[in-house]
This record gives sequence, structure tokens and C-alpha cells, in this order.
Amino acid sequence: MGRFMVLALVMIFGLGLVASVALADQGRPALTHQSKGYITLVNPARGIVLIKQIDARHTHRLLLTGETLLLDEEGYRVKALQVGDYVQEECLPRSGRPSIAKRIVVLRPAWRMYEIPEQ
Repeated sequence: MGRFMVLALVMIFGLGLVASVALADQGRPALTHQSKGYITLVNPARGIVLIKQIDARHTHRLLLTGETLLLDEEGYRVKALQVGDYVQEECLPRSGRPSIAKRIVVLRPAWRMYEIPEQ
């Protein structure tokens, strides 16, 4: 990767993403984070989603991009996320900034939270 390309990436995306791109460019996979939790905030205007982990120790702030995959358990695309959705997320962490969401799988939509299973 040329110096100009690295400089352009630093100016546009910041150092956290450059490190991930550099790792992937050298044949090594970029380091990703995965967890499960509940969505506590959806801000479509800013493309931000907050996910509280099940163990309640951490809340992850994720940035949704045009490349973020929103899927259900069967692999079909989901149009929108809602507060209360139980999800599994995969993201690229960035220090001090929202992590870049790569994939969010809705394991149980919020509207099914109080659904009584059939017997």
C-alpha cells in the first residue's frame, strides 16, 4: 500500500480503520469483535446503534455503514433494527470511536419478546 493511499485513508477514516485495512492487505484477517446483546438505541440519522451485552458489563456503540449486513437467523435481510431486538454483532473495534458494524444478526426481534411459545 503506497504512502499516499495510507495518508488518504488516515484523513478520511482515521487510524483505527487504517490498521484494519493494513492487516487485511497483508493477508492477515482484520481483528473483529463478536458479542450478543439487546439493542438499547437506534439513531438512523447518525447511523449509530447501541448494544448492551447480555452480561451487562459493556455497551457497544456501533456505526452502521453501507456495507453493514443486517440479517435474520435464516440469513434473510432485515430492513431495520429496533430497540429491544436481541442480536449478535460482528464489528471492527476502534479506540475511542464507534466500532464499525460488519454484520448484525437479529436472533429475536423485539416484537417477539413477550410472545408465548405454542405448546
